[in-house]
Amino acid sequence: SRLKKRYGSVTIRQAVHQYCGGLPGLGDAVASYLIGMAAVIVTTDGYAVFGRRAKRRVSVNTGINLATSGGFLFDRDKLESLGLSRFIETEILREVFEEVAIRGKDCAVTVLALVRELSRAGSPEILALVEFYGTLKALVSRMETNHHAEQDVDAVFAIPLSEAQALVHEQDAGKVLQPKALATMIMLDRHLRNRLV
Repeated sequence: SRLKKRYGSVTIRQAVHQYCGGLPGLGDAVASYLIGMAAVIVTTDGYAVFGRRAKRRVSVNTGINLATSGGFLFDRDKLESLGLSRFIETEILREVFEEVAIRGKDCAVTVLALVRELSRAGSPEILALVEFYGTLKALVSRMETNHHAEQDVDAVFAIPLSEAQALVHEQDAGKVLQPKALATMIMLDRHLRNRLV
């Protein structure tokens, strides 16, 4: 409603055009979050981990969602020195550390898909799998002691991975999981099925 009051009846992309006089350069602060990520975390004891995004910290993607998601911090020098695939991985790992206190040495990252995120004006969103080299209990312990300023998950939900995979085939899955979480789980289910073939 604040966007509508300020810019009229326009899309978010049109509001960004008005605010910047066109799309900003990738290094500009206003554009840094135009590409983002969302990852499902899986533990060694076979759980898929979800979180409830704190309403006091986020305005979109509330509800039972992924335990980690967010915008990339664009850094041209970092992108040029690492290359695109490593840059994407480091940004995913930065978000995972902020949200759930998992460091890069404690997990493996697999990119599952690139989609357009509607709540971010159709911007690109990387969907990923983070395989944590620890149990659910170890992950919960890390999350309970995580006081990072960017942490915005206020509750954790975990279900056995096999049940999470089965959930995506249910007609009412969208009533249980937030759409971004459901899309990521669908891609994870496809990834795991293809891995078994």
